Amino acid sequence: PDPGAGVSLVVTDLNWEGNFLPVYFFAGYTYGPGQVQIIENPTLGFCGTANVNNVEFSIAADFRGALGVGGTAGKHVCPPTIIPGACCFDGGNTCQVLLRAECVGMGGHFKGEDTVCAPNPCPTTWACCIGSLCFMLSEDECVNEQGGRWLVDRLCSGVVCADLHVCCLPGNSCVYLTAAECAGAGGAYVTDPLFQSCDPNPCPVSVEGASWGTIKSLYR
Repeated sequence: PDPGAGVSLVVTDLNWEGNFLPVYFFAGYTYGPGQVQIIENPTLGFCGTANVNNVEFSIAADFRGALGVGGTAGKHVCPPTIIPGACCFDGGNTCQVLLRAECVGMGGHFKGEDTVCAPNPCPTTWACCIGSLCFMLSEDECVNEQGGRWLVDRLCSGVVCADLHVCCLPGNSCVYLTAAECAGAGGAYVTDPLFQSCDPNPCPVSVEGASWGTIKSLYR
């Protein structure tokens, strides 16, 4: 073709072999190895494929191909096979095998092509309060890396971190709840700023009815 011109390929239902003849070939001179990248038509602004009904299918820049010169391999113009993989959703308990675009479009976290959901590769992520801000993190990321408060079974969409404090439940387990939630669970609400983390557990240990040996074992 002339400078600034291009080539149109028409996709048909016919097999290529035995039905088409070469019309011309590409040739060029190069001072070194490289690639001649296929780009958008400078006039029409379209780079892709069109069927016989002239319906255009745009091809992403990474898949447009290139003519290799000087011993450099070219790139095939056809998109490579897209392989699905594991897609993790907030909470970590939900894993689906999807294409990357599907996963990202649904708000998921793509784990890579050809990854699977069994065993589940998704870390369990729940709401993590770091100060007054909430992030979806795993327990290790929240507690050990950020020093935050990890809220099991809760999402940031339903959490106001400023309203959550330590709540000591019967049995001395420690959770983060609002004042109303803590009272409803029969717990003791702790607002002392010195005790606003469940790690280590600030809740008093009940020794009522326990033997001396049991009491000693609690503090070893």
